Amino acid sequence: MSTKRIKKPEGLVKHTHCKNCGVAVPVGNEYCGYECEVDYNKFKRRQQYQLLAIIAALIVVVLFVFLTR
Repeated sequence: MSTKRIKKPEGLVKHTHCKNCGVAVPVGNEYCGYECEVDYNKFKRRQQYQLLAIIAALIVVVLFVFLTR
């Protein structure tokens, strides 16, 4: 049996991907540009508000169930 070595492509540069759109960016950067950073922050803020709204709705339902017994 011979061992085959997998050659690493020489053209690839170490990189990460933009948190918002997925475009390759240099290591150390999280976003490809200012617009993506702003959009991502808006998205995360919206997610937090949605989670708070769901938790508040659950609390209201639980209180309603226990108070109407």
